Amino acid sequence: MKKRVLKGFGLLVLGFCSCSDFGNDVKLIATVRIDFCPGIIIEFTGDVIEFTNNTPLTVYYDSYPADCDGCIHTSVCLNPGTCRHIGPNGIAILEYEESGVIIRWWHLIPNEQGDGYQPDEVMYVQVP
Repeated sequence: MKKRVLKGFGLLVLGFCSCSDFGNDVKLIATVRIDFCPGIIIEFTGDVIEFTNNTPLTVYYDSYPADCDGCIHTSVCLNPGTCRHIGPNGIAILEYEESGVIIRWWHLIPNEQGDGYQPDEVMYVQVP
């Protein structure tokens, strides 16, 4: 199985992660794997991206081609019943796009009114 090798800092990390609850800082490994907020791992294998959630919380996410103008400014999904998600210790397989892929992820927490959800913080990364 072939692996995509990133050159230097070819992977642009666009977001930041505050995951002090899980213990470590974000780690960028400039080969084929990145570890975010210990437990959030994005790995490139062949023509797919493995998005792993090794945390005790469900992670909600979306992904789209990097050349999609304006996609990063769209609202995130707030309905746990319909959002794409990865449960604790789960893996999602995403297709790689020639233009690159942007992956956004977040946790949902109850909103102040108690009648819905809101993201705690939205993190994102662009895979070149």
